[in-house]
Amino acid sequence: MLIMHLAFMGLGIGLSCSNFVNARLCVGQTGDIAKGLGLQRRAIASIGNTVITAIWLSGFLLLQMRGWEGLNGWFHAKMAFAVLLTLGQIMAGRTGAEMMRSGKDALLLRLTLYLGAVLVSALAALALAVVAFN
Repeated sequence: MLIMHLAFMGLGIGLSCSNFVNARLCVGQTGDIAKGLGLQRRAIASIGNTVITAIWLSGFLLLQMRGWEGLNGWFHAKMAFAVLLTLGQIMAGRTGAEMMRSGKDALLLRLTLYLGAVLVSALAALALAVVAFN
């Protein structure tokens, strides 16, 4: 279960990094390039939603197997970043949907902010998990 949880975390970090780079590349692009990057970003976000769900489920199962007692402050800090990561993903998804509906490319800067928050939160959660369980 731990290997699966770590694999999901690695995949999630890779996907969030990819989507952040994609959004940064899209700034200032027009036409087919912007459309292609937008399609890729939506596909990655869809996979990312599934991976975040898998991270939460596998983490919950790991805690059930380990037990809930004795969790330290580092664990709680890790969980705070996991919540921030999830909220960032939700807000990025909402912003992406609003971009599609309205066609406002100006929302790309807000999207980039949310995607950056997802990436930083994921890296922080991973680092704090290492500290919490060592």
